[in-house]
Amino acid sequence: MKNTLDQLLLFLQTQSAQRGFKRFLVGMSGGVDSALVGVLCQKVLPTHALIMPATHSSSATEDAILLCERFNIPHTQRPIAPYEALFKEQNPNVSLGRLGNFCARMRMNLLYDFSVEIEALVVGTSNKSEIMLGYGTLFGDLAWLINPIAHLFKSQVYTLARALEIPANILNKPPSADLYSEQSDEADLGFSYALIDPLLAEISARWDRPTHIESRVLCDLGYAPDLVASIVSRVQKNAFKSQPPSLL
Repeated sequence: MKNTLDQLLLFLQTQSAQRGFKRFLVGMSGGVDSALVGVLCQKVLPTHALIMPATHSSSATEDAILLCERFNIPHTQRPIAPYEALFKEQNPNVSLGRLGNFCARMRMNLLYDFSVEIEALVVGTSNKSEIMLGYGTLFGDLAWLINPIAHLFKSQVYTLARALEIPANILNKPPSADLYSEQSDEADLGFSYALIDPLLAEISARWDRPTHIESRVLCDLGYAPDLVASIVSRVQKNAFKSQPPSLL
């Protein structure tokens, strides 16, 4: 655990120095990923948290503020609720998927704009489970330049968060991207991270390209066929989100 922590802190130190920044900015959602990243950043440089509640985010906002107060992280609120309301007014039949993507991109717009105001480096908060599954929004929560937890599966994020004494109310609530009311990661994915992460770790260790994944091998290793089918499909379908832009 200490080696992992030291590596993460060194990464943040190196990246901030190379890019010429003396402050970090983290979008603080009230979830475990952003909480962990915020605490890690605060150990390296002065860190500011931007809290961007949607219309349904009252409890998440309270958790984010509590985290900031506990670890002495200055914070600012810039609600996305007015933009969300206008978007729904202009698109009365909008799907939850479109609404979620809009909210994610609006948050990142506000985050990068605020980073200019306070001259801070935006730090990403997506974990490896989300990245492999494509469980994120292009030009939204995936629009980061540096990310200290991109190599940590969700289960590893929880382990490190507990070690750093992230508040229990954040650790114990269902993971959620806070994109719309009652949204949760595990409801969207169909399985818990406790089931997903070992499979993702196996995939990551065995194959360097999603197209090479052999579902039969995973089933032979004892993973449930329905889990394998669902997760492999997601990994392959969303692999494009992790690829650099195509250039002529």
